[in-house]
Amino acid sequence: MSEAPNTSTTVTSTPNILNVITPPLYPAHNNHHHHHHQHIRDYRKGNWTPEETLILITAKKLDDERRVTTTATTSSSRAGGELRWKWVENYCWSAGCLRSQNQCNDKWDNLLRDYKKVRDYQLQAHNQNRPSYWAMDKTQRKQRNLPSNMLPNIYEALNDVVQRKHVPHKQPPLALPPPPPPPPPPPRPLSPPPPGINQLDVFVYLAFF
Repeated sequence: MSEAPNTSTTVTSTPNILNVITPPLYPAHNNHHHHHHQHIRDYRKGNWTPEETLILITAKKLDDERRVTTTATTSSSRAGGELRWKWVENYCWSAGCLRSQNQCNDKWDNLLRDYKKVRDYQLQAHNQNRPSYWAMDKTQRKQRNLPSNMLPNIYEALNDVVQRKHVPHKQPPLALPPPPPPPPPPPRPLSPPPPGINQLDVFVYLAFF
């Protein structure tokens, strides 16, 4: 009766083959996913902090200054607006404010709305002997339909941006006036009278020539 063949060598060789083949596949696979995900931004959600708000205001101020040199057509087009808010988003990200361009746009609209409410109230309060916005607590502000949590430093930063937009931009220098026309040529010298003509004839000659 013959003995069964020994197959232990087949079992021990299988892990060695797998160890040789599989490791090179993982780094390439992982690198592909790392390259794919490194450009995706994880935007922060929730309420804005005062620090984030000040970063956004700074970004808008710099964006306004940057756009002074752009043409009116580019700045007023839809594509131009989208590019502007992407620029604002990129600036915010570089400063640690991890918000999307849509979040920045919405927040800016809300900031301007609240700023105008406080500004208009302050003007009326000064003229009508009302309490200052900054002297009221949150409950009193809500009773007057005012934003309840506007901070003085944020209001001042917004005021700076708004005031800059209302200051007329420096006009380009006027073109130099054209040079004056050249002086007229000197009068042509009169030809001498022909010989044999007396003085009276000379006067008559000068009158006609």
